[in-house]
Amino acid sequence: MFFTRTLFSICLLSASLVFMGLALLLRSIPSFAELFGNMVRFLLKWSFHLYRKMIVFLDPFFQINLGVRAVELPVRAILSIALSSGIGCLIFLILRWQITWILLLICMIHGLTVALLWADFFEPQGLHIGEKL
Repeated sequence: MFFTRTLFSICLLSASLVFMGLALLLRSIPSFAELFGNMVRFLLKWSFHLYRKMIVFLDPFFQINLGVRAVELPVRAILSIALSSGIGCLIFLILRWQITWILLLICMIHGLTVALLWADFFEPQGLHIGEKL
Protein backbone atom coordinates (compact mmCIF):
# COMPACT_ATOMS: atom_id res chain seq x y z
CA MET A 1 0.00 0.00 0.00
CA PHE A 2 2.84 2.37 0.87
CA PHE A 3 4.58 1.63 -2.43
CA THR A 4 1.45 2.39 -4.51
CA ARG A 5 0.82 5.70 -2.68
CA THR A 6 4.44 6.73 -3.20
CA LEU A 7 4.30 5.81 -6.88
CA PHE A 8 0.99 7.67 -7.30
CA SER A 9 2.44 10.75 -5.55
CA ILE A 10 5.52 10.72 -7.78
CA CYS A 11 3.34 10.43 -10.91
CA LEU A 12 1.07 13.24 -9.69
CA LEU A 13 4.07 15.46 -8.94
CA SER A 14 5.56 14.71 -12.38
CA ALA A 15 2.30 15.51 -14.15
CA SER A 16 1.89 18.77 -12.24
CA LEU A 17 5.47 19.79 -13.11
CA VAL A 18 4.86 19.03 -16.79
CA PHE A 19 1.64 21.05 -16.83
CA MET A 20 3.31 23.95 -15.00
CA GLY A 21 6.14 23.89 -17.54
CA LEU A 22 3.65 23.97 -20.41
CA ALA A 23 1.77 26.85 -18.80
CA LEU A 24 5.00 28.84 -18.38
CA LEU A 25 5.97 28.09 -21.98
CA LEU A 26 2.59 29.28 -23.28
CA ARG A 27 2.84 32.38 -21.12
CA SER A 28 6.25 33.27 -22.56
CA ILE A 29 5.28 32.95 -26.25
CA PRO A 30 4.85 36.74 -26.69
CA SER A 31 8.34 37.31 -25.29
CA PHE A 32 9.79 34.74 -27.67
CA ALA A 33 7.91 36.34 -30.57
CA GLU A 34 9.28 39.78 -29.67
CA LEU A 35 12.81 38.37 -29.39
CA PHE A 36 12.44 36.66 -32.78
CA GLY A 37 11.19 39.94 -34.32
CA ASN A 38 14.17 41.82 -32.90
CA MET A 39 16.57 39.20 -34.27
CA VAL A 40 14.99 39.37 -37.74
CA ARG A 41 15.07 43.20 -37.66
CA PHE A 42 18.77 43.16 -36.66
CA LEU A 43 19.64 40.66 -39.40
CA LEU A 44 17.79 42.65 -42.07
CA LYS A 45 19.38 45.96 -41.04
CA TRP A 46 22.86 44.42 -40.93
CA SER A 47 22.31 42.88 -44.35
CA PHE A 48 20.98 46.18 -45.68
CA HIS A 49 24.14 48.03 -44.61
CA LEU A 50 26.39 45.38 -46.16
CA TYR A 51 24.42 45.12 -49.41
CA ARG A 52 24.08 48.90 -49.74
CA LYS A 53 27.85 49.35 -49.56
CA MET A 54 28.44 46.64 -52.15
CA ILE A 55 25.70 47.78 -54.54
CA VAL A 56 26.67 51.47 -54.31
CA PHE A 57 30.27 50.41 -55.02
CA LEU A 58 29.12 48.47 -58.11
CA ASP A 59 26.76 51.23 -59.33
CA PRO A 60 29.32 53.12 -61.50
CA PHE A 61 30.36 49.85 -63.18
CA PHE A 62 26.75 49.06 -64.05
CA GLN A 63 26.10 52.61 -65.29
CA ILE A 64 29.16 52.68 -67.54
CA ASN A 65 29.04 49.15 -68.95
CA LEU A 66 25.35 48.24 -68.94
CA GLY A 67 23.64 51.62 -68.86
CA VAL A 68 21.45 50.73 -65.85
CA ARG A 69 21.61 51.86 -62.25
CA ALA A 70 22.38 49.16 -59.71
CA VAL A 71 20.36 50.93 -57.02
CA GLU A 72 17.13 50.78 -59.01
CA LEU A 73 14.67 48.04 -58.08
CA PRO A 74 14.97 45.27 -60.69
CA VAL A 75 18.77 45.31 -60.73
CA ARG A 76 18.95 45.85 -56.96
CA ALA A 77 16.71 42.84 -56.38
CA ILE A 78 18.83 40.60 -58.60
CA LEU A 79 22.05 41.78 -56.95
CA SER A 80 20.62 41.40 -53.45
CA ILE A 81 19.42 37.87 -54.18
CA ALA A 82 22.81 36.98 -55.66
CA LEU A 83 24.68 38.48 -52.70
CA SER A 84 22.44 36.77 -50.19
CA SER A 85 22.72 33.42 -51.93
CA GLY A 86 26.50 33.74 -52.27
CA ILE A 87 27.06 34.75 -48.66
CA GLY A 88 24.65 32.06 -47.48
CA CYS A 89 26.45 29.36 -49.49
CA LEU A 90 29.80 30.60 -48.16
CA ILE A 91 28.52 30.40 -44.57
CA PHE A 92 27.11 26.91 -45.20
CA LEU A 93 30.45 25.78 -46.63
CA ILE A 94 32.38 27.23 -43.68
CA LEU A 95 30.03 25.53 -41.21
CA ARG A 96 30.18 22.34 -43.32
CA TRP A 97 26.42 22.18 -43.65
CA GLN A 98 24.88 20.54 -46.65
CA ILE A 99 23.54 23.15 -49.05
CA THR A 100 19.93 22.24 -49.74
CA TRP A 101 17.32 23.87 -51.94
CA ILE A 102 15.35 24.97 -48.88
CA LEU A 103 18.32 26.81 -47.36
CA LEU A 104 19.10 28.37 -50.72
CA LEU A 105 15.45 29.43 -51.10
CA ILE A 106 15.57 31.02 -47.62
CA CYS A 107 18.68 32.97 -48.66
CA MET A 108 16.96 34.12 -51.84
CA ILE A 109 13.87 35.26 -49.93
CA HIS A 110 16.15 37.13 -47.53
CA GLY A 111 17.86 38.93 -50.42
CA LEU A 112 14.52 39.80 -52.02
CA THR A 113 13.22 41.12 -48.69
CA VAL A 114 16.26 43.36 -48.27
CA ALA A 115 15.86 44.66 -51.82
CA LEU A 116 12.14 45.39 -51.44
CA LEU A 117 12.51 47.07 -48.03
CA TRP A 118 15.45 49.18 -49.25
CA ALA A 119 13.75 52.55 -48.80
CA ASP A 120 11.78 51.57 -45.68
CA PHE A 121 14.62 50.70 -43.32
CA PHE A 122 14.99 54.12 -41.73
CA GLU A 123 11.56 55.58 -42.28
CA PRO A 124 9.59 56.27 -39.07
CA GLN A 125 6.93 53.73 -40.07
CA GLY A 126 9.31 51.26 -41.74
CA LEU A 127 10.42 47.81 -40.58
CA HIS A 128 8.30 47.42 -37.45
CA ILE A 129 8.42 43.63 -37.26
CA GLY A 130 6.27 42.47 -34.36
CA GLU A 131 5.97 45.90 -32.78
CA LYS A 132 2.83 47.70 -31.77
CA LEU A 133 2.66 51.14 -33.33
